Amino acid sequence: MNTTTFAETQETPFEKQRGISRVEIRDGFAQIHISQLPDPLMDARLEILQVLADNNISIDFLKLTQTGLAFLVQERSADQVATLLASKVPHHSVHRDQSIVMVSAVNMRDEEGLLARVVAVSIGCGVQIDHLGDMHDQLLIVTSRDGAREIAGAVKDQLMEVPS
Repeated sequence: MNTTTFAETQETPFEKQRGISRVEIRDGFAQIHISQLPDPLMDARLEILQVLADNNISIDFLKLTQTGLAFLVQERSADQVATLLASKVPHHSVHRDQSIVMVSAVNMRDEEGLLARVVAVSIGCGVQIDHLGDMHDQLLIVTSRDGAREIAGAVKDQLMEVPS
């Protein structure tokens, strides 16, 4: 009689644990706000975006506002963007020292109340939040550099489980 013996194997986890798995901060951004663009508004927006593209300026977090648009650029591009906008639009502002807080969790949108808890903790810090964006596994929060550290610390302290 032949007997086959199998060595005991270690299972490899293939699913990440539920809940917040990581909180990360990315620094080095400037937020650009452009307002009071002339009509037709869509053409004015497209003209600005084309100027940025022609000058190889990469943008993130584009938002269309009632009278213009807002977006993030790398802080090293802020002066160039301000110069380009000065000749095109009189109503713009550049907010430097901006950061992105990235809160990661598996299937974040499906975890009942998780997004709301992260946003509530973030708002509870009392810092200005300029933008929120979410994906299936991340919430992105744009705020000041100091505000990012406050939010990240509060989310870690209040919402992340310490591994046992």
